Amino acid sequence: MSASLLHSPRKARPCRNAAPFLSALIIIALFPYPSTTPLSNHSLFTLRSTAPTRRRINAPYARTCSAAARHHFNTRFTRAQRALLPLSPASRTASRNRVFMSSIPVEVGDGLGHRTCILNYELLMSILLRLSYSHRISTYGSLSTTDRTAVDSLFGWSKNELSRDQLLATACLKTTFVNDTCEIPATHVLCERVKLRKKGGMFDQTVMIPAYISDCLIQANNKAANTNNDQQCASLFSTFLSAYSEPNTLFQLRPTRCFREYLYTNFSRTRDWFANKFWQRDVSASNVDGLNAKRIQVAMHVRRGDFFNYTNRVLIGDGTFVDVAGRLSEALDDIIGTTVPITIHMFSEGVSLQGERVKDNHDTSKMAAVYVDENGHIIRDESYWTQLFRTHTRWKRRQHVEVKTHIASDTIEAVKLMVRSDFFIGSISGLSVQVIRHIGRGLMLLPVHETEVGEEEHIVTFDYGRHGYDSFLREDKLYKMVARAVRRNRLACSVW
Repeated sequence: MSASLLHSPRKARPCRNAAPFLSALIIIALFPYPSTTPLSNHSLFTLRSTAPTRRRINAPYARTCSAAARHHFNTRFTRAQRALLPLSPASRTASRNRVFMSSIPVEVGDGLGHRTCILNYELLMSILLRLSYSHRISTYGSLSTTDRTAVDSLFGWSKNELSRDQLLATACLKTTFVNDTCEIPATHVLCERVKLRKKGGMFDQTVMIPAYISDCLIQANNKAANTNNDQQCASLFSTFLSAYSEPNTLFQLRPTRCFREYLYTNFSRTRDWFANKFWQRDVSASNVDGLNAKRIQVAMHVRRGDFFNYTNRVLIGDGTFVDVAGRLSEALDDIIGTTVPITIHMFSEGVSLQGERVKDNHDTSKMAAVYVDENGHIIRDESYWTQLFRTHTRWKRRQHVEVKTHIASDTIEAVKLMVRSDFFIGSISGLSVQVIRHIGRGLMLLPVHETEVGEEEHIVTFDYGRHGYDSFLREDKLYKMVARAVRRNRLACSVW
């Protein structure tokens, strides 16, 4: 975001009377503004505000709810909030049957965030090389044990896409399995020789994409997360395409690195493809069970689970989530003009029944539905989160707080609710900042820095003090973005 958007310049005004100014200086000297400290990940605290004290905003639209507005409000969970561009890779006709096929392994890890970032890398490579995209069906631990396509069906990724498995089965005369030497071993599947078109095949030749092409995109991704740094690779791509311009060609990407290095986190060009894939599916009322349309729905992804096994993973404290949700509720009340009905959904992992390290974050059959806080303390009190909200300063004026906990719940059903909620408060997790962020319909409140957010994204950031920045939440932006969400979704219909 540019500096001009962060700080709007004011016109200089002549000082007509210095008395008020001097009085203000005296007051400030006698009553200095209290100092602030960075956010604590281990205690309840109050986020530093960058805006004046709360203000009542009675917008003209707030106290009216026509029949059309009420219908829009009641059906809001079935559509995306923002306008989506019809982005898609080149068709086989447009590309002259030049098809991209990646051999990045699909059996490594079970994380939705990791696999989505790899898919993003493969998708962007096909777009930049102006090739037709072929989709891989990945594995996601227990989520894909019974039905290998369960996750793809959830997100709609494979719908109307050329299957990589189909290419290997019908377009290749000989496939090769190559084992890598990574910390987590995996196998790459390559099409060593294609079945020629004159013999009933799909292609006339196959080309291996050189490492300097695939690595360029990775290096660009590492420099910044939300700018189109792949532009610097354009000349390399153009030279490569000029050298291999023949139609009816299968272009293969053979990994030269371990799979984690292909986690491409820049979704600026592909965000709408992912969102379109999800929202163009059949979104019927049966797919939004658990969300009461008459109440404003707030989802919190409180990531725990295997994060305790990695020393470099940041666990955001319970108090942070309660405070951020409290600021959101205050903004909603102020903008709509009264106390609005809110339901808080808290999603988190459970505890391993065997008391050992969680090996599959999605296998709920091996987890107890018991919450673990950021310090690793097991909390068996089912009213724990309700009490946190009721006793927090920002929630005391509410007579009733509806909190629903989803601990060790089915991952696919949890994703459905998080994606469709009106507001989403995320963790420092791939599921939050890579998956829900790009397909979710609601306003996102995410623990990332302002510089990591694209100008077109509907995100309010709250930072926990990393990279040398002070912890903060911009209330001016929060009110602006919440007001926009209220207008777009007719949220005032929850009370008027």
